[in-house]
Amino acid sequence: MARYALGLVLKKSDPGQALALFDEAGELAAAVHNFWWHGIALMEAAATRAVHGDPAEAARALVVVLDHWERVGDTTQQWLNLRYVVRLLQRVGAEGDAAALHACLVAAGKPSLLGPPVGDASRGDPRAAEARAVAHARAALGRVASSSVRA
Repeated sequence: MARYALGLVLKKSDPGQALALFDEAGELAAAVHNFWWHGIALMEAAATRAVHGDPAEAARALVVVLDHWERVGDTTQQWLNLRYVVRLLQRVGAEGDAAALHACLVAAGKPSLLGPPVGDASRGDPRAAEARAVAHARAALGRVASSSVRA
């Protein structure tokens, strides 16, 4: 937890050091089978890479986090991770994919980085919305990871 907390303090001023701390925090948590802290550290590292790192590497890291929360069954953290996916998609100019994930977030009544819903804000089934969002995120991240797009 200390490495994770220090990473949070450093992520804007020294993202490289923060990433090293998040990665180490994740490894330590995994070693003792603390799946929640492991996932939190993985997610923060991926989110930091989405803002400060190579987009393709960030996309691959976000897929690892999607897999982790799906395996652990933590939908709350999965929705937070999907917001980080939206941030990366915006960064690389994938506005259509970002808008599609925004629609999934809105359908499930979740906050989105793209702001409040426009037009009909009716909500659907959150589980179905999550499944659509995760599937769309995987596809979009696959495109980012395989492209040579650089921010």
